[in-house]
Amino acid sequence: MSYMERLRNFFDRDTAFNPDARAQLEKEGYSIYHLTGQSMEMMVHSGRVHNSESFLQFGRKYTKVWKLKSMRTEVAFKANEFFLDKNAKSFRQHQELIDRFSRDISNSIEDVQVVRGSVADYMELSLSYMETTGNTLLRSVFDSILTSTFFI
Repeated sequence: MSYMERLRNFFDRDTAFNPDARAQLEKEGYSIYHLTGQSMEMMVHSGRVHNSESFLQFGRKYTKVWKLKSMRTEVAFKANEFFLDKNAKSFRQHQELIDRFSRDISNSIEDVQVVRGSVADYMELSLSYMETTGNTLLRSVFDSILTSTFFI
């Protein structure tokens, strides 16, 4: 089973931060959002996505990604620190950054882990952030694919 399949199985239930972790994350300036298990296809067809034609074209070309669903869990992030390191080029470099950050944060906040999300996770998070704040987190679906961002 691949890393993403194991991760998806782990998050294929509705999970949330425990109250203590939530309070500490908010105190440290993290925004908390709930991902709902929607696919890119569902997000586009629900009307949440503006300029949906480019996403429809993407969906026709990349059908497996188009149907991939986001996790059903709470995530925390800081918008001004969304990218761990834009200069990290390889998957291995990104994973090393994520692993290091996960160790650091789990030492200070119990029951919190950092994981790499999927394009559906980043798209739903970006849409929810824009709906809440009016600000853009990611410019396009391609930023979602290429990002080295993290989820807690």
